[in-house]
Amino acid sequence: MTYPKELEVILARHLASSLAIPMFLINPQADLIYFNTLAERILGQRYDETGVLTYAEWSTLMTFRDKDGNKLVEHNNPFLVSLRTEKLINQQLWLETINQNKQCLTISCIPLLGQTYHFFGVLVIVESQVEAE
Repeated sequence: MTYPKELEVILARHLASSLAIPMFLINPQADLIYFNTLAERILGQRYDETGVLTYAEWSTLMTFRDKDGNKLVEHNNPFLVSLRTEKLINQQLWLETINQNKQCLTISCIPLLGQTYHFFGVLVIVESQVEAE
């Protein structure tokens, strides 16, 4: 899978690679098209090694749960809801990776719109992390 060439996506990727905060970039098809170095620590994978991941691939690397421990599925997964509605979503959730790493994350899913209001996907910012004990 190749990386998108739209200017807005290139600039979002550059922003993510320049900031000292974990960030993920998800396209409208729910593919994880980029994640920065700090996000690599959360995911337990290196972008240089994985490249673009389809939703089917990255959803097997991570399990998302709400504060009560209920698994977040497509209708209440904040990443997918933001993609579907093209609206900002802020939410706290639990993340469990394939290596059994559990973290409480506060995330913001920010829709990316071009100058002609073309929807390019969602930029996910991880605002805080707390490792489970």
